[in-house]
Amino acid sequence: MGSAVKGSHRLVGRAELRKLFGVSHTRTIQIADRDDFPTPADELTVGKIWRLDDVIAWAETTGRTLHFDALYPPDAAVAEDSEGGSGVQREP
Repeated sequence: MGSAVKGSHRLVGRAELRKLFGVSHTRTIQIADRDDFPTPADELTVGKIWRLDDVIAWAETTGRTLHFDALYPPDAAVAEDSEGGSGVQREP
């Protein structure tokens, strides 16, 4: 599954999907509009949001590669930890 945490309750929007898929904004919309793509968890003023677990399960089913390193850059975890945050948890 890459470097995501199983059982995560994280939500992702189109910007995160674009990073995960490694595609353009337009292609991200096309993918998210597919009939077999997970149903959004909710829709906010900024747009639809999905459960990361649902997106991961869909990607595994369809054979799509997800780029978790783009979603969780290594320096982001260090920055959060140095500021007293909880940091980003990832599988090795």
